Amino acid sequence: MSPVPYAVMSPVERLLAVCRAEIGYHEKASNRDLDSKTDNSGTANYTKYAWYMDLIGDVYNGRKNGYDWCDVWVDSMFIMTFGEALGVKLLCQPYKGCGAGCNWSAGYYKANGQFYKTGPQPGDQIFYDWDLDDCADHTGIVTAVRGGYVYTIEGNTSDPSNPGDVVVAEKCRPLNAKYIYGFGRPDWSLVESTKLSGWTGYVTNTGGDGLNCRTFPVSGAVLDTFRDGDTLTIIQTLNDWALVEGRGWVSMEYVSKTAPEPTPTPTPGGDDDMKYYQKLADVPKSYRAAVQKVMERGALKGSADPDPSRLDDNTINISEDMCRTMVILDRLGLLK
Repeated sequence: MSPVPYAVMSPVERLLAVCRAEIGYHEKASNRDLDSKTDNSGTANYTKYAWYMDLIGDVYNGRKNGYDWCDVWVDSMFIMTFGEALGVKLLCQPYKGCGAGCNWSAGYYKANGQFYKTGPQPGDQIFYDWDLDDCADHTGIVTAVRGGYVYTIEGNTSDPSNPGDVVVAEKCRPLNAKYIYGFGRPDWSLVESTKLSGWTGYVTNTGGDGLNCRTFPVSGAVLDTFRDGDTLTIIQTLNDWALVEGRGWVSMEYVSKTAPEPTPTPTPGGDDDMKYYQKLADVPKSYRAAVQKVMERGALKGSADPDPSRLDDNTINISEDMCRTMVILDRLGLLK
């Protein structure tokens, strides 16, 4: 059976897909190599999850990188999946709040009437009370419930294959364990009812390779690939990355706020129907850089050149087929 495409998954399925892509991530020994899953492994509480949450800046009451990060991991999964505005709502948290702490997070769900002691469901935030003092100590996200066990993905937890490492890992615990404190349940109806503000972007200049859409900036798993000219709704930006509504993260290097020029539609009938461009400015942006290289080298002069020191006034009358050929040569490195 083929996997369900991310774009048509339910909100819970999308969240869990993002969580699963992070399994195997190691806590870092220092504030470097944060985007690598395994490099710089250590126990100093540095992670990319806290780094990105600190970058957003207004979710918590202060910076959190270098501190215990189990709840930060949960929060980052929601925000990386749904964006900050919707993610914070699903978590029942206030801005500039104390949601990086497990007991505070549990309290936010309680205050909204969304905290349960029994009956966990996939997508719930699970809380643990290890020392049974009625205070949450650890947290994760429920992935399944079956056979008397609750299955989760958790950050800041021991590696099942090497307990000395602190990682993101899958865990399985008895459903009747006394240390299970309870479950915070997001209001998933908010995903459909919340109108998110954003802006329209257009995929451009990928060189035909397409633009990968990922679960997480930089190092996330690839969910899909967009093509030049595709229209995207951007709801969040972090450094050079943008979150596409309902889809995932893309590099902003290949996203423009300007709609691409329409591609000429070929008409049967031979060379007389070929599209021609009179001036360099008339050449579509996807071809223009390669054509300009050829002009700069004097290999394309055109039929009129009023000012030899300029390229923009040169009448080149170049066909689209010739433009495509120049792009191919450029990709092969022959127009250096």
